[in-house]
Amino acid sequence: MTYTCHWPCVSETAPSVSAMVQSAAPMSFVAALAGSQALEDRPYPSPCIKGDALSIKICQEEYRKRVEDCKNALRARLTLNKGDKPYSARDVRNKVGNLWKTTTGWKMVPLGRGYYDFIFDSAEDFKKIWVVGTINLKPGLLRFSQWTKRLQVSDTKADSCIALDSVGGASTRVLA
Repeated sequence: MTYTCHWPCVSETAPSVSAMVQSAAPMSFVAALAGSQALEDRPYPSPCIKGDALSIKICQEEYRKRVEDCKNALRARLTLNKGDKPYSARDVRNKVGNLWKTTTGWKMVPLGRGYYDFIFDSAEDFKKIWVVGTINLKPGLLRFSQWTKRLQVSDTKADSCIALDSVGGASTRVLA
């Protein structure tokens, strides 16, 4: 029994880029089962290959929309003392939810290693939480930093570490 992989990104004998470009239009899973060539409308942009890298084109309108969304976002770092029991993401959300009195909703996205993104539905709630600064979770401190579109490395202090997002040159400052 032989195994043949038809995915060029997984196959050991992947076709060249020119061969992929010349191949027929991709078929959706449903169309392949039905035996037709009809393509579904895709909600996401189609990836393409540029050199050895995979590239996805993002239109200016979508980019501006996501930058506007980030204006109401805070990044936080949870700092615990040695020996403190680590929190789960659910525990952090519950503790912070009990402390904050927001008028609209907010989302928390765990980023790993004690970092979290907090996205607020309204600018008023964002400002209210940003003014508070650091929250004592007993045990542990949750320190906030604001998302910035263009981070200048020269503006950072020696006690800060920098995390750069790789989407469209966007950047953030994460205080340690």
